[in-house]
Amino acid sequence: MPLANVEPSVPYVRAKYYFFNNKLDDAMSALNLIAPGNPYYLQARYFQATIQVKRGDLAGASLTFDSIVKS
Repeated sequence: MPLANVEPSVPYVRAKYYFFNNKLDDAMSALNLIAPGNPYYLQARYFQATIQVKRGDLAGASLTFDSIVKS
């Protein structure tokens, strides 16, 4: 089903499911599908930063958290 035909929460909930089941690659891929116009965009960016922290990419996480604050 095309993303345009699903509720905005669907990709976000799917990404959270992957995250909480420790499928970080799948979670990151699902989070990347959430566009800036989506009401869950900032929450998605937060989860991306959290994944970066879990992976040890603190510099990347810092940049992602900084972009959230600037938004």
